[in-house]
Amino acid sequence: MRPGACRPGSTPVRPPRRALAPGGGRTVRDDVPVTRLTGTSVSTPISAFGVLGALLILAMAVDDHRAGASPLGVVAATALFLVAFLALVRDVRAGRRAAVRETG
Repeated sequence: MRPGACRPGSTPVRPPRRALAPGGGRTVRDDVPVTRLTGTSVSTPISAFGVLGALLILAMAVDDHRAGASPLGVVAATALFLVAFLALVRDVRAGRRAAVRETG
């Protein structure tokens, strides 16, 4: 029988649910306070730098194409830029949602 499986006819044993600790999501482990970060405060600037990097790659690909290179580089760089831009939009929206939850 695999771990966590139960026998037919028996009740499965579930681990107890962990409730959020009082104090705004702070927990104490080994007498050291730990703050749960949502990641939105860090991921938004990282995504912004990703968009800048993708834009630089796109500009280089367009320059190479004008010099006679294949347009495949421009297509790939455009796809990279779109992915980076959508990640930035997702992170900005998540940051706004987190700000609304904290104030509301």
